[in-house]
Amino acid sequence: MNLKIDDHLSFGYFSLNDIRPLAEFMNDSTIYNNTLTVPYPYTIHDAEVFISAQIKKQQNEDDVDSFALRYDGKIIGCIGFMPKGGSQKYIAEIGYSLSEYYRNKGIMTKTVGFFCNMLFEKNLFEKLTACTFIGNVASEQVLEKNGFVQEGFLSKNYKKGDKYLDCRLYALVKE
Repeated sequence: MNLKIDDHLSFGYFSLNDIRPLAEFMNDSTIYNNTLTVPYPYTIHDAEVFISAQIKKQQNEDDVDSFALRYDGKIIGCIGFMPKGGSQKYIAEIGYSLSEYYRNKGIMTKTVGFFCNMLFEKNLFEKLTACTFIGNVASEQVLEKNGFVQEGFLSKNYKKGDKYLDCRLYALVKE
């Protein structure tokens, strides 16, 4: 699967060829500081484990929840979703990361918009959410430019290591 966003950007399935470049751009303290589960340093082994899990999920299209973001065919980021369960199964949380070199160029803003439209058009969800840790202004701007609205401030909502982290909850509702 490969979905074209524009002449340069696309997203689709991960491949074994993505292991080294994924490890290189994910080994970034900014990504670590703004995500909950990405380790730092991010190693080749971490990339192998992640991509192997994604390739296994790709065997059944309904299981795929994470995608490689590519610029002219080269992996530069990731984007994905995590469905809620039970009575909130119509809601999914989105998350994304981008190589430092490609930041501040409108790439993630464009990708998030395309990705959210795709999830809504496939009638997978009625509402998408994203949480940003305090200080992650760039991600807040990406969400706001795509119509996400801050729905709340969640004190000590996550624990990372020995620290409790506050976050802002953003949401986009299907029109």
